[in-house]
Amino acid sequence: MRDKAINLGNDRRSSVRLSLLLCGLASLAGGWQAPLAWGVEMESLYTVEVPLDPDSGDAEADANRAALNEVLIRITGSTDIAESEDMLDLFPNPRMFISQYQEGRGDTLIVSFEGEALERVLRQTSAPVWGSDRLLTIAWLAVDWGMGVREIIGSDEQTRPPAANRTIDRNKMLRERMEAVATRRGIPIVFPLLDAEDRQRIGFSDIWGGFDEQLIAAAERYGASSVLVGRLRPGSAQANRWTWYNDGQRLDWTGEPEDGLN
Repeated sequence: MRDKAINLGNDRRSSVRLSLLLCGLASLAGGWQAPLAWGVEMESLYTVEVPLDPDSGDAEADANRAALNEVLIRITGSTDIAESEDMLDLFPNPRMFISQYQEGRGDTLIVSFEGEALERVLRQTSAPVWGSDRLLTIAWLAVDWGMGVREIIGSDEQTRPPAANRTIDRNKMLRERMEAVATRRGIPIVFPLLDAEDRQRIGFSDIWGGFDEQLIAAAERYGASSVLVGRLRPGSAQANRWTWYNDGQRLDWTGEPEDGLN
C-alpha cells in the first residue's frame, strides 16, 4: 500500500475552489499547503454524527461507512477523494478505526475515530492530509439584498433593531449555511461581532469597495490569519465576488455560494 497513487484528476483544484467559495479555506491547492500561522486546534475533528437507518439491513455498518466518509472529507478537504473507490480499498472495515460510539439525537449515531491511525494510512498514498492544527478564518461578507438594503453579516444579528427582522433572518440563514459547510470541512470560521469597535473601523463600503487592507488589519482582533471577503448580490444576475487572503497569498474568484454544496 506504500506510495499508492490515488487518482485525483482535477479534484484537488476543484475541491479547493468549492471549499473556498463557502468557507474561505482549504488545505491544498494543486499540491500547495497553506502555511500555518495563528493555527487553532480543531476539537472533535474526528467525531461526527450520522443518521442511523432502522430499516437498513446493516444499519451500524452503513453508519460507520458514512461517518468515515465525513471524517475523510475533513482530513483531505475533498468529497470526491473521501467517497472514491480508493478509499474503500484503503479502509474496507471502518470499524477497525473507530474508538467510540454514542447515541445521538433521534435516529443518529455519534462516531469517534482514531485520527492518527487514519492519517497514517492516508500518508502512504498521494492523498492530501490536513492535520488538526488549522487556520482560523474570519469572513467579512457584504450583502446587497436590493431595494437599498445593504448589510454586513455578523456573528450576532440580535443586536440589530427590531425593524430589521426580515434582514436578520436572511443574514442568519446565510451565516448558518456557511458555518454548516465549514463544520463539515473541518474549517474553523468566525464572523465579526459588528460592535462599536468593528463599526468604527469597517463599513459596508470598505468591504464592497475592496479596501481589504483594513479588513486584514481588523482580523488581528479575532486572532484570524485567514481572511475571506465576499461581496454578494443574492437573486441578482451579477456574479458574487470573493477574495481570500493568507500569509501574503491572495485568491480571487466569482461564483454562487450554492456551488460549494455539491
